[in-house]
Amino acid sequence: MTDFSKIKALFDIKECIGYEKKDLQPWFDQFGQLPAVLVDYYVELGAHLGLNQTQDYLVVPTGDKSSFHHISKHYDDDFLIFYGENQRCCVWGIRSKDLGQDNPPVYRSSDSDEEVEWFQETNSLLEFFNSMAMLQAAFSFEFSNEEPWNITHTDVDFIKENFQSKNADSELWTGIQAYGNDDSSVIVVMKNHDDYILFFASRDEEKYEEMFEQLEMLGKDSE
Repeated sequence: MTDFSKIKALFDIKECIGYEKKDLQPWFDQFGQLPAVLVDYYVELGAHLGLNQTQDYLVVPTGDKSSFHHISKHYDDDFLIFYGENQRCCVWGIRSKDLGQDNPPVYRSSDSDEEVEWFQETNSLLEFFNSMAMLQAAFSFEFSNEEPWNITHTDVDFIKENFQSKNADSELWTGIQAYGNDDSSVIVVMKNHDDYILFFASRDEEKYEEMFEQLEMLGKDSE
């Protein structure tokens, strides 16, 4: 089974909260095979709403083949589309020719009426899921900074010096780094042109207040 320990620790998940493998049968019927990491994620974690349906969204299986054909304007046999952006401006997928790999790369494309171009965004599914979980936590946890803060390179250096890496960095979106000194909290740094934006959140109010006290002066130089 795939190691989703980073995600489970962050969201305090102690048991499977997913779908049944048979719910993915329409994809098996269409593509013939699915990556082990993708199947494991759906079975172990796929039905957790905070993790998968807060900001961007995991495609929800229903066992009905027709339901999968409404997840993208450009759904075809070249890519298995499993994740979508909250305003439907882009989707993430796996190349059909990579579906025999356990942990294949993930690609992103626009979901517009124009001709679509796909480009590789993360080197693996596990990298994608770990990084997306950090971002989803920043939006779903009860205590958060709510709106992104603009921060500088110097601010990022401060975060690196004072918080441990979650080892979940990736090229997701414009590039994401994740930090935090306990399992209940996360700090997400996202590249934004020449600088960065900052999200942070916690399931624990006391831990959030501690983070806030450490971070509240960041971004002052960018105002």
